[in-house]
Amino acid sequence: MNLYLCQSQRDRLPAIAASKRFNIINLTGDLVFYSATLIGDFERPVPTPHSIPPGGSYNFQVEYFSGKSLIAVARYKAVNSIGEDVGTAGMRMEVTAGGRSILTVSITGQLTSYQESSTVYVYRKY
Repeated sequence: MNLYLCQSQRDRLPAIAASKRFNIINLTGDLVFYSATLIGDFERPVPTPHSIPPGGSYNFQVEYFSGKSLIAVARYKAVNSIGEDVGTAGMRMEVTAGGRSILTVSITGQLTSYQESSTVYVYRKY
């Protein structure tokens, strides 16, 4: 038996899909991270605006489709107890066409970070 599909039917066939996990951990002790940017190829349901308290964390699932490179970006404002912005923490999360995870971190202001695999640990810089 042969099965013949027109182009529109082939386009609707499921691809080999999965997702890759990325994490941010707030180790500042006194700053709250407020999400400022959440864009890209996040797995559904996409993340909604949120905050990460001192000692808290958040994880993202970025979509992965075999043969296609996908990217998502999350950026946070770090705010102290009197409401002042003291820095930013950004994550560019990429899952390559071959399934490799790439995490690029950008930190500004009074923050510093340590990265291990697909997790970023953010500290207060004194």
